[in-house]
This record gives sequence, structure tokens and C-alpha cells, in this order.
Amino acid sequence: GGPPAVITSTPIKTESAATKSPAATSKNALTKAPAIPRGHVVLQIAALTREGDAMALVEALQKKQFPAFLLTPTTGNLYRVQVGPYPDGKAADAAKKALEREGFKAITKR
Repeated sequence: GGPPAVITSTPIKTESAATKSPAATSKNALTKAPAIPRGHVVLQIAALTREGDAMALVEALQKKQFPAFLLTPTTGNLYRVQVGPYPDGKAADAAKKALEREGFKAITKR
């Protein structure tokens, strides 16, 4: 059974390299704030002091199909979890109601 051992040793190396990159990508995907066009509305779900808590909240929102993202602190030390952007107040209000049905409180940010 010599040759199979050689065959399996190669994929293991590529797997470990592959497992590193998605982790990096997913964090970037969580924290990459979308470009918010003028006049669009975002909803803020929370402002948290711990990045881990904020990331977990973003993931939970994304699992429920909300376009959530994380704003890292620019001033102060709060990680802001936001959802959007929505083209207008009407779309944002509909999203806000959907979020509230899921147990999330949202503040409209214009």
C-alpha cells in the first residue's frame, strides 16, 4: 500500500492551505462595509465593545438572510453591527419590521 500514502499526503497539504483562506475571507466578508449610495438608509442593530460579539451577531443576521456588516471603531471603541443599505425609508422600515420579528432591535441611520 505504498503509493496511496503518497497520494493522500499531497491533498492534506492543499487542504490546510485551503482551510486558512476561507477563514480570512469570511472575516473580510463580515467586516467589509458596503459602499452606501447617497440617500440610502442603513439600520444599526447594535454597538458592541467586543469584536467577537459583534462578529457573532453579524453572522447570525447573515444566516437569517439580512445584509449585515460590521463597522470597526473609527472613534471610540464600539463595533457597530449594521444592516443594509436600503434604497429608501420604506425598504428600511420593511427590513426593520422583519428584524424585529426575528428579535433584533434596529435603529434607522440616515
